[in-house]
Parts: sequence; C-alpha cells; structure tokens
Amino acid sequence: MSSSENKSPKKSDIKKIFIAFAVVVAAIGGYYSGKWRDENYTTNENTENEVIANKIIGDTVVPVDLGDTAKMDLMGKDSLRMMQAFQLAANRYAKAYLAKNAGICAEYAIPAMVKAYKGEENYKFKLQQYFQADPIQPERIVAGPIDRIGVKLDKEGYGYGWYCIMPVRRYLSQNGRKVVDIQYMAGQTLDEGKKIYFIDITGMPLGKIQMLMPDIDCIIKPNEVVGQ
Repeated sequence: MSSSENKSPKKSDIKKIFIAFAVVVAAIGGYYSGKWRDENYTTNENTENEVIANKIIGDTVVPVDLGDTAKMDLMGKDSLRMMQAFQLAANRYAKAYLAKNAGICAEYAIPAMVKAYKGEENYKFKLQQYFQADPIQPERIVAGPIDRIGVKLDKEGYGYGWYCIMPVRRYLSQNGRKVVDIQYMAGQTLDEGKKIYFIDITGMPLGKIQMLMPDIDCIIKPNEVVGQ
C-alpha cells in the first residue's frame, strides 16, 4: 500500500484546539477526565476484564499474534500487522509517560502539534514542564488493547493512512481509594507502522479531532464522541 502526507491543519486551528479544549501536549493523562472506577469493581462493560482477557504482563498488553494469515485477504493481513504495530508503540509510549520521559513521548506527538510549538526541542521542553508541574503520578498505565482499527482509502482503493482507537487506563490513588481513570487515544500511521502518532480524543467531537487527524473519520462516526 502506498503512503501520502497528511493534510496539515492551519496554525490558527491548532491554537483554537489548545484554547477551547485545553489539549495537553501528550496523548495520555490530559486535562480530560475519563471514567473513574474503583480498582476492585465488577462490571459487564469492556474495562479491566477486557485487558485481562487480552493477556497482560505487568503493565504491557501483549500485541495480537500474527499467527497463520494464509486464509486472510490482503486487508485482513494488513489490519493484523497494523494492530501489532500500534500496540507495540502504545506499550512503549505508556511506559515512557509513566516514567515522565519527555524525549520518548515526543516521538509520538503528531507533527502539527510539534510545529505549533515551533519545533521538537521546544515541544519536549514544554512537555517536561508539564510533567514537572503535574501532581498526579499514576501507579500504572495500561494502553490498549485496540478497540478499533481502520484504513483510509483513496478513490482507487489504495490505503494511505491507518488509524486506531484504544482505551488508556491510569491506576491512581485518590483520597485513599484505588481508582482507574479510563481515557481514549487515537493512533495514526501514514507509512504502515514505521512512524506512529497518538493523541488524546476523550470527549472530543469528530470535527476537533480532525484538525489534527483529518482522516480519522474512517473509524469514528460523524456524531460520535469517544469516551462519553
């Protein structure tokens, strides 16, 4: 499949996102609060039980096994391969965020956001400032498993961007209680997994997300708000 560059949002549009939604410079642990739950809750929703079912070692979700893809069509094989790439990247990103490693976290920042901060070094500096000022230190962060994945196709049927959505669970202690903060982040790759970017999309309408990821409408419905 061929790749192409993403549509670049206007700088003024990016600033509107930062002002209107207080979007933080990282995809995990932004100002949006996800669903809070006691750590020992019981529920039928796809939350902690889903993670356990998808195999977890420590704080790492085990990527999907490529296994035998002989009976799959090309799209099926590519989807499985991209799921693995996204999950591996999310595992690394979550570990870096937990350790407040601005350098590694910056690798997963969407280029438009880095550009808005006038370059990678400035972006990393702002991110480090955010980490230093953030009073919340999760005990664990688990990113995944992938909730949905899709590819944006051109008129000739060629894919030029893969996208995914996954939950991010932050395990915290709050007022003496063990709680889990559930948020959602979207992933994007325009080169079949060589470079992957993530942004927090919890509670954001599609139009705002598209200012940073224009083609994510291939996996999000027009009136859908992920995380609500």
